[in-house]
Amino acid sequence: MTEERLELKKVFALVLMLALALAGCGKASDKTDTETKPIESATEEKDEKIPEEQKEDKITIGLSKELEMKSSWTILDEYSTQITKHGTDDDEDRIMLATSAAKDKSGEMLWDDSNEWALAVLTKDGAYNLFSQRVQLGDVFFEVSTARENGVSKEIITLYVFAESENKIYNFTYNEQEDAFVREEVFSTSKDKIYSSR
Repeated sequence: MTEERLELKKVFALVLMLALALAGCGKASDKTDTETKPIESATEEKDEKIPEEQKEDKITIGLSKELEMKSSWTILDEYSTQITKHGTDDDEDRIMLATSAAKDKSGEMLWDDSNEWALAVLTKDGAYNLFSQRVQLGDVFFEVSTARENGVSKEIITLYVFAESENKIYNFTYNEQEDAFVREEVFSTSKDKIYSSR
């Protein structure tokens, strides 16, 4: 990974965190001293006010026998872990991010205006194809972190997609009962964006 891409990712992450912080500040200033509801009930009321058609459905991604990224693609990053029930001490799962962009003879990436991107979890029994999409004038990267869910620590894959038209962040969590990943869109810029300095 080149230093320019790393610096670009840091700048995007910083801008995104700033945007999320500013969005949260606007909401906090609307509260009055008389509003002393518990956090849980305030969250429930907020969810009830959002029309159903505006809620992003969670998408379930099951195990596939075929990996959607092509063998000719460049694997930009990979991480080994035991995120699924298929992973073992001897045979860990591999989280892989790849792109259709090729490298030149010196190892530098040959980026086009538009490249195919794919994120997958490869196991000994098949692949979970989490993301496969063409991204116009953009960059894609992932992180793995841990979070507690119902008292259990589990890994979450977060995918950042920064494109010319829209920026998105997805979380992928593994559900052992369904043997599938659940994809949730946690952030998206407006599709009606009228200006960007990028």
